[in-house]
Parts: sequence; C-alpha cells; structure tokens
Amino acid sequence: MASKKSTPKTGLNALQKFLLQNNDVNFKSLSLDDPEQLNELDWKGLKRQKQKILTHLKGYKRLLKLLPYDDRKAILGLIADGVSSALQVAEMPKEKFITKYLHLFDGARDRIEQFHGEALKVKTRVLLQFMASKQK
Repeated sequence: MASKKSTPKTGLNALQKFLLQNNDVNFKSLSLDDPEQLNELDWKGLKRQKQKILTHLKGYKRLLKLLPYDDRKAILGLIADGVSSALQVAEMPKEKFITKYLHLFDGARDRIEQFHGEALKVKTRVLLQFMASKQK
C-alpha cells in the first residue's frame, strides 16, 4: 500500500544530492539502461551509492512521466512515502490521494488531479495490454 515507508531516508538524501548535481539533465529522456549516458552524469561523492540511486531514479522517472514538468518536491515526497509507480498512484481513490498528497503539489488541486488522471491512464493501458496478451 502507498503508506508503507519502504524507502530509507539515506537513499532519498543520496537521490536528492544526485539530482542537484545533475540539475541540467533531462531525466525524462535519460536512458538508465545506457552505460554511456550514465557515465556522463555527475556521480561525485556518490559512487558507492550508485546502485541505490539508480533504483530510486527508476521510480523517479516512472512518476516523472505523469507530469508535464519536473516537480522534484512532489516526486521525492511520494517516493519517501513508498509510492514510485503510476499503478501505486492509481490504486488509491482520487480523493484519498488528493487529501493525503495535496501538500506535495503546493495545494494546486488541478496539478494533483492531472497527475492522478495520468496514473489512471497508465493503469488502463497496462490492463488493456494484459487482456490483449491473454486473448491471443
């Protein structure tokens, strides 16, 4: 469930530092499977935590896809609460999600509604793909 605290604070601190060190990087287009792209990033002081950062960065990218902009405060707040995918967001009823996380979106109800709506679209696509694979 979304309220489970599964991400250690130290991992989040390393992710935050990494994001600051790589502030000019477009994380939406970054391929985490491309060693050349990963080597071009600034890992200064974080090399020992690289695997942990990459794990958190995957969740960061999954949530980032739901926004038209990079809202680090909202995404990091969700990750800190154990939410790192569209399916986890869509699992929560809209009003419950809004009540619990509106503060992460600086009280902007339209932004959080858009975010939740995009998560529901992803969930629908995943379900449709699953159903289509079972009908073959």
